[in-house]
Amino acid sequence: MIGLRGIPSQDGGVEVAVGELAPLLVKEGFDITVYCRTYYTGKNLKEYNGVRLIHYPTIKSKHLEAFIHTIICTIDAIFRRFDIIHFHADGNALFCWIPRLFGIKTVVTLHGQDWQRQKWDKFSKIVLKLGEHIGVYVSNKTISVSNKILRYYKSNKLVHIPNGIPRVPDNINNQIINILGIKNYILFLGRLVPEKGAHLLIKAYNILDIDKQLLIVGGVTNTGDYLKELKYLASRNDKIIFTGPLFGSDKQTLIKNADLFVMPSLLEGMPIVLLEILNEGIPCLVSDIPEIKEVVGNDDKFCIQFSSGDIFDLQKKLIFSLNNIDLLQQKALEGKSFVESKYNWDRIARKTAQIYL
Repeated sequence: MIGLRGIPSQDGGVEVAVGELAPLLVKEGFDITVYCRTYYTGKNLKEYNGVRLIHYPTIKSKHLEAFIHTIICTIDAIFRRFDIIHFHADGNALFCWIPRLFGIKTVVTLHGQDWQRQKWDKFSKIVLKLGEHIGVYVSNKTISVSNKILRYYKSNKLVHIPNGIPRVPDNINNQIINILGIKNYILFLGRLVPEKGAHLLIKAYNILDIDKQLLIVGGVTNTGDYLKELKYLASRNDKIIFTGPLFGSDKQTLIKNADLFVMPSLLEGMPIVLLEILNEGIPCLVSDIPEIKEVVGNDDKFCIQFSSGDIFDLQKKLIFSLNNIDLLQQKALEGKSFVESKYNWDRIARKTAQIYL
């Protein structure tokens, strides 16, 4: 597998997905190798839950990091004569035609339409969109984690296989709660990039007189200026707390103890974080973008929804949610039963295995 930063995941939806999927494919009888970026995993980790790890360095650059690493790893994979090379993400799919020249089967997983993200300039968007097209039409098979991409293309090589619910660590404790000094809080959890909408939530929160704290959990990826913007927006409100990226038991503890989770995303692939939250039965307020509706439906059956990008509607729904937390709790419990049955990694691994055969 090529195109991710590495496993085990430190952050990022692609890394979480591959970290769950790859070991299960090993259990299905496949010999799985994942190419990692040296800075992300460190070169000493050679194996993860039965998955072989190969490390190569790359340039830490927003525009070149993934491309350079993918080129190096693709050449290496061709020389190793793997039976299948599985590319992840649209930009990396740009190179899936190379193994095909050597008769190697290629599979591409599109985790979202990365070219729509605000961080890319016009040229980068064109290149990423080209990668998406090549992934769909040149690879032997293309997996889309969202139905949205299926509506863009007419190809019998394109199949929908969603992401699943990440497995929860067993060693949950409240130490992080005590360290942060928090009690009743609203939770934002995700990468701090513009399309995740943290700025919208902070603006809405600042206007309202809410006694609960707002916890912003997540790290940056080539978006330091955006983090500065968020901290400026929050600078006059001491109830807004930035934790940085958290993982494992610390992250899970904050999920379990949240009064309300808010997902104000403007763009998503397959929202793994939302699956994590619903799986814990936590009340949710989410934007009404297609990728989120694909999980929770078009109505408010499992979550309260607000109009994406609309701060005033977010304010209104935030007040409603906090005033009707028991109602949202009931919705969340129904959502928990739903995602447990639909977004199961064992079933997803079996579907992916069929693609490989």
